[in-house]
Amino acid sequence: MSMRTGNKTLLKGIDHIAIPTKNMDVTVDFYKRIGFSLAFECVNNGCRVCFLSLDNLTIETYEVDTLGSKAGSVDHFAILCSDVSTLYEDLKEEYEIITDGVEKLPFWDNGVRFFKIKGPNSESIEFLERL
Repeated sequence: MSMRTGNKTLLKGIDHIAIPTKNMDVTVDFYKRIGFSLAFECVNNGCRVCFLSLDNLTIETYEVDTLGSKAGSVDHFAILCSDVSTLYEDLKEEYEIITDGVEKLPFWDNGVRFFKIKGPNSESIEFLERL
């Protein structure tokens, strides 16, 4: 099934944009000062992760020791979808999957299921279903 035809009904819009940070407190404070609120925070695999929301825009930020060498580093963007398993089955033969299939993380109230593909410029595009 092509991304242009049958899968369009599974896609619901942008879920979040991921931005790595060397200093979580500075990053959270910065986004709060410009109007974002802290929507969710956890530790995942020893890494502090925060989701900051402003209306329909969500930023996921996570602490890392090193950042990409380019200014304004964005790790990935996530597209919200209604059925990540079906979408994965439809896309796995046509696109380069860069996760171990559909994975699960303990984000938000009930967790999320997701997978990522490699974009044409080596960016990661995440397809995510909130559970």
